[in-house]
Formats: sequence, structure tokens, C-alpha cells
Amino acid sequence: MDLILVITFIVLGIIFFILEIFFLPGVSIGGIVGTLFTGAGIWYAFVKLGTTAGWIVVAVSAVVLLFAIIYFIKGKPLDKMALDKELEQDNPYDMSKVAVGDSGCTISRLAPMGKVLVKGEEYEAKYRNGFLDRGVDVVVVEIEGNVLVVERN
Repeated sequence: MDLILVITFIVLGIIFFILEIFFLPGVSIGGIVGTLFTGAGIWYAFVKLGTTAGWIVVAVSAVVLLFAIIYFIKGKPLDKMALDKELEQDNPYDMSKVAVGDSGCTISRLAPMGKVLVKGEEYEAKYRNGFLDRGVDVVVVEIEGNVLVVERN
């Protein structure tokens, strides 16, 4: 029973260390809890299992933690969580169809950004003078990249 308790504490400590290193930013609760669990496991091994067993637990814990860190760095767990998809399109809008002076209508609230319908096409738009509700007639006054700057018509 004592050995199971020591193993449980050490495993929990290693899990919290891995969480701290790879998933939780900065020195936070994961590192503190990992230190407490690992320390409790090692202390319990020294007190209940003897000095030799305590040192064996220290060595095995260090090796297992090292292998766990290496596994997460070189293995697949982090690759599965990484954002590695490429964006296929820089500009989803065909800006050649719209020009300054074209009229349209808001299809979402502009607060200050939203969507407008100009010449039957949907575009991202910006309103500089506050907010515009849905269904308001607008006119294009400027084109900034792929965003239309509009004013109330």
C-alpha cells in the first residue's frame, strides 16, 4: 500500500509538471502542485520505505520526468495541438467590383466593423462615426485594403 501511494504521488507530480511546462504559462499552480506531490511522494518513500528506497524513488522520478519531457518535445502530443494550417486566401473579397461612390446597405451592425452588401456582393466594412444598425443605406467613401470605409447615405 505504501508503494502504491508513493507511485500515485510521483505520477501526479509529473503530470502537473508536464501541465506547467507545456500548457500553463509562467510559474503557476501546476508547478507548485507538481512540486508538492513529488515532494510528498519522495518524503513518504524515505519515511515509510527507508533511505535506500527513498533514493531509488528520487532517481526513478527524475528519469521518468526527463523521459516525459522529451516525449512531449519530440513526440506527437504537441504536434496534434499546434496550429499549423495554412490560410489559402489572403483576401476573400473581389475588390475590383466595388469603387468609391458605390451605394449599399448594411447587413450586420457596424460597430464600427461589420458587413455591407454592395452591388450584390458582401464586404467587410468600417464606419468611423460610431455605430450603424442593420439595414441602413451607406455609400463607399474609401477602400482600405480589403475593407470598405462607408458613410451613411
